[in-house]
Amino acid sequence: MQHNIPQKGGSMRIKAANPRKTEFRNWYSIYTRSKFERSMLFALEQKKFEAYLPLVKEKRIWSDRVKTLEVPLLPGYIFVKCSQKELTELYPIRGFVKLISEEGKPAIIRDEEIELLKKIVSHGSNIETSNSFKAGEKVKIVRGPFCGMEGKIAYIKGKNRVIFQLESVKQCISIEVHQGMLAQR
Repeated sequence: MQHNIPQKGGSMRIKAANPRKTEFRNWYSIYTRSKFERSMLFALEQKKFEAYLPLVKEKRIWSDRVKTLEVPLLPGYIFVKCSQKELTELYPIRGFVKLISEEGKPAIIRDEEIELLKKIVSHGSNIETSNSFKAGEKVKIVRGPFCGMEGKIAYIKGKNRVIFQLESVKQCISIEVHQGMLAQR
């Protein structure tokens, strides 16, 4: 069994190739196939795109060892800076799934947001992402003292408090469980 424990002092990895053209360029977010973030980064660099993959250090615990790995802060996402015309060059890259879009148009990521990501990663203390669970979702606790417990989220109170409805007894119980310890059922 494998556990993920975010570690303080995470690292940041920035890969930037030479700018391609002098046209106006924006940051865009690419959704990649699972575990294709690094190969996508390499492919973008080969095509001389400026790309960014925020990585953090994370301890992984297996039954026989503990290892510190660099993992994507936002699994499945990589950022690329390019012009609107160059977007079509991204589609055939192996691992590309889609551009993140708003109202049918590729969503532009502000430079300030990329800088914020860089600061967050370089600071490296207790970085965690959340799956944004919603009330009514069936979940299973995958880590901690309540590991294996299943239920439905009645509501989320604050950052770390999840109110469970135990389906077998039709009762609600309030336990403090970080959302990172939950998985959708």
